[in-house]
Amino acid sequence: MARVLIADDNSRNLYLLESILKGYGYGVTCARNGAEALELARQSRPDLIITDIFMPVMDGFALCMEWKADETLKDIPLIFYTATYTDPKDEQFALSLGAERFLFKPQEPEALAEVVRQVLDEGAEGAVGEPSADESETLRQYTGVLSRKLEQKVVQLEKTRADLLGIASAVFGASRVSLSDFLLIIGVSVLLAIIFNISNPHGIPLIPDRPDPVPSISASETMDDYRQGQTLIVDAMPNNFYQLRHIKGAVNMPPALFDIVYLMNFSDKNEKIVVYGNTISRPYDLEIANKLLLMGYKNVKVLEGGLQAWEANGYPVDEKVSR
Repeated sequence: MARVLIADDNSRNLYLLESILKGYGYGVTCARNGAEALELARQSRPDLIITDIFMPVMDGFALCMEWKADETLKDIPLIFYTATYTDPKDEQFALSLGAERFLFKPQEPEALAEVVRQVLDEGAEGAVGEPSADESETLRQYTGVLSRKLEQKVVQLEKTRADLLGIASAVFGASRVSLSDFLLIIGVSVLLAIIFNISNPHGIPLIPDRPDPVPSISASETMDDYRQGQTLIVDAMPNNFYQLRHIKGAVNMPPALFDIVYLMNFSDKNEKIVVYGNTISRPYDLEIANKLLLMGYKNVKVLEGGLQAWEANGYPVDEKVSR
């Protein structure tokens, strides 16, 4: 009997998928997120993994990257099963990570069972997908996918905010809110924020520690290491700035995006990472550099002079061409 590991943070989706697979005679193990799925797979190898993408702690894309980089797991086929990532670019990226299939929820039980059978047969013959891009390119695409999803979420939140304001206006126009009700709302909001931070050990602390100074590195030293493939360059600016102009080959990781994917590993903790990008009002490079140091990366530095110093040395940049 083939064993299938499934990962999804939605209990209802997890139960439905488990029921379908068991109904077709498969053994099933369930995980609530990518990190839990990795741990379970390393304890007991499954024959196949089916994973959602939009999950807490570690999402499906990060799981797939870790899966394909693990010598003990990379020969096990992986299927993405999602209702959130429906853009053709999402599917293209997912398959480039080495996934065997990219399925949209929901699927008819018969259709899903047929895909599972096909993928298991292909895996038994050794036909398992492999990543088609190097690590830097994969990270660049990953941040692009997440940035696009983040923008969509912002639009949704703005619409929800507008709807709530409309409701509040109607309610408050009809009656006054008492002081006790107002204080109750504030108290509940603070309590929820505290609970979130306590339950999420890698989240943003309510009272952050004062970080140690981050060492810096010159543009010439960075280029020497980069040419030898010994360093990863991270652009900490918001994505709209990154799209306009950035160091060629740099990975975009702005603070807002970093907070979503904080558990994703760039590479070895000892690899050299150089961060750049700041404005008059905000030192984005120091923010990201300190976050990386807190994650355990031991060789993180900030680029002296940032993008301006890089360009002054005549080093390559990518920029958006105006039409």
